[in-house]
Amino acid sequence: MVTPTTDAASNYVFYKPSDYYNQLKKSLQLNQQHARDQSTYSHMDNKKYYDKNRSNPRYKINENFLLRIHGLRSKLDPQFTLIPKIAIQKQHPTYWVRDQMNDQITRVHVNDMRPILLPYHVFFWLFVFVNHYCLCVMPSHMASSSYTLKNSNRDSSGKSQDRHRRHVRLEEQNNRYQRNYRPFTIPSSFYNIVHVHRFTTIDTISTLINHFESLYRYSIDTESDQFINALSLIQVHSIPQHLSSFIVLFELNHLPSSNTLLFEKNNLLFRFLFRSGNTIFAWGSMNTELQSVIHAFPGWYSGAQPFCKVCCPVQLLTTVMSSNYSCTCSNASPYLNPGEKWSLQNAMRYTANFFLDKSATRKNWSMVLDPNYSSLSSYEQRKRIYYAIYDSFAVTFLHQAIYDKLSLIQLREAELISLFTSNAPPHSSSLSSLSLLKHVSEYQNANESTSNSKLHAPRHSALPFSSLLEDISDEEDEEILVSSLSRHNGTHPLIHPIRPVQIELAILCQLKHIIRQRDVRYVHLKLDKSSQVLSIGLKRSSSVDLYFDRLPGDLFDKKHYYQHRQHEHRYY
Repeated sequence: MVTPTTDAASNYVFYKPSDYYNQLKKSLQLNQQHARDQSTYSHMDNKKYYDKNRSNPRYKINENFLLRIHGLRSKLDPQFTLIPKIAIQKQHPTYWVRDQMNDQITRVHVNDMRPILLPYHVFFWLFVFVNHYCLCVMPSHMASSSYTLKNSNRDSSGKSQDRHRRHVRLEEQNNRYQRNYRPFTIPSSFYNIVHVHRFTTIDTISTLINHFESLYRYSIDTESDQFINALSLIQVHSIPQHLSSFIVLFELNHLPSSNTLLFEKNNLLFRFLFRSGNTIFAWGSMNTELQSVIHAFPGWYSGAQPFCKVCCPVQLLTTVMSSNYSCTCSNASPYLNPGEKWSLQNAMRYTANFFLDKSATRKNWSMVLDPNYSSLSSYEQRKRIYYAIYDSFAVTFLHQAIYDKLSLIQLREAELISLFTSNAPPHSSSLSSLSLLKHVSEYQNANESTSNSKLHAPRHSALPFSSLLEDISDEEDEEILVSSLSRHNGTHPLIHPIRPVQIELAILCQLKHIIRQRDVRYVHLKLDKSSQVLSIGLKRSSSVDLYFDRLPGDLFDKKHYYQHRQHEHRYY
């Protein structure tokens, strides 16, 4: 029941029924607001009283304690952190604590804090003993016989120990590689590091857009946070014709909100990076539109070995080799299966004798890395940034050898600058292989010149997004989406511009049927057989972006036409 206010009632004169209704509505709103304020005040007063008399321990500034670990996977996992935290500010029951490992500051509640019962130096040496002696030195049969819990608990503990042993083994392996191989280093003049987050200026994003507008080759890598198990960082390294390049770190957990101009600029930058026709190299399982270097590497490595009887096919031998000859290069390969995926670290070791540091693999990548805004220590910042950018550099280093089919000797003797630059022509606004919006009369007058210019279109010709839409006369109610490509007889199927429509069908009704299946609502079609151009009339210019991805460049080639006919006979 709503308690009325204590103010004296006022006298009102109602001249019509609506006056009474409006006044009653205002009175009810005032009573409801008063009741809400009273409830909120009572709740805050009770909370202050409870916090003042709560039984939780009170911690002092610079006092050490442990934090509760949320989201445990098994009963044997530790409930509290092994490394103590330090209180740097308090407002009981809320505390601000600092991590002694990476100086990260966190706000916590007193319910998640636990005092250290042992002296700190005793706790520290106990922690070192348990993690390094019991789990690494003690034999597995002794460890398994040291407790008699249920089988499920034993299996869970065994998996946790196996993970720990694996991490220790990888760390020792990384240290061994570091001692035996040269570090993989790139001159700082080769690149510029740019952090993209909510604090990045619009001028910086504009500079990146101008840089990536004329490029189509990149290497990309990603990092996931081990605690939240989510993608947190994307590294993009440009491969320009002339250095220096840009290595861009997209910090996904700190991007601007969607209602800001900076977000729109970032969206435009991503459209440039992932537009159709770009060649993006990555090491690992990526989208099918990207060039996954890890799948092409085993085949290239087996063919790039030095000339010997084991590594090269028999038909390539020109001399008879003795029967006691043995190959030394293939024995050094860590993988017996030719199709097995290589780790990026092993790929750098076996191809160029370089050491790629992987010590920062298991890190909290959701934190800000930009030195101007990060709460990490300077050492931790440099270590993580170095790890992130050099993973992308390694992919760039290897892509040229695989892309140009270099041998190991050619790769090791190549100049570093040639491996980090592209000799392919950049995107140019003079090219016309992309779909453009043109006036009908302009299109009819330019049929001949358009078809001639597309005969020699490069593989990855493209236009900047700013020039995709041209001014259209207000007198016209329709826009024409023009896509064309002159027929390439006898050429390689991979050599084609972005978004071409290869016209190999002469029957317009079949074209209409295919376009309808793509759910493209057009006004009319016009096919010019002489210039191999199909024009698609749309009702609104806003529909162009919607239908742009529904008409792939190879939609009307012979292969996809046969697939369409088979699908048609099967279901119709």
